[in-house]
Amino acid sequence: MIKNKQITRWTFIIDEQLNKLNLGTNEEPCMVLVNVILSRQFQVKVKQLLTKFKDVFACSYKELKGIPISICEYKIELTIDAHLIKQQPYRMNINYAQRVR
Repeated sequence: MIKNKQITRWTFIIDEQLNKLNLGTNEEPCMVLVNVILSRQFQVKVKQLLTKFKDVFACSYKELKGIPISICEYKIELTIDAHLIKQQPYRMNINYAQRVR
């Protein structure tokens, strides 16, 4: 695992720099990671906001009804000589858009 290595203007964050917030219950945890640089007061506000709108976010793949895991999860491998390119967003396939509703 690469720790604190600079690769194409991005820095990998190590686990010590992240704080886990549980938006769920002890029986069904919903963990969210926030940076420890944020003040405790701001972390509490973030947790309250995310808890208030918890129904908008999926905590597991089971909550993503009708969407195959293969299109939800992907991996982007960066190399040192990569150039960032901005692209226009594209519309979702009509078949998947109907399932997401």
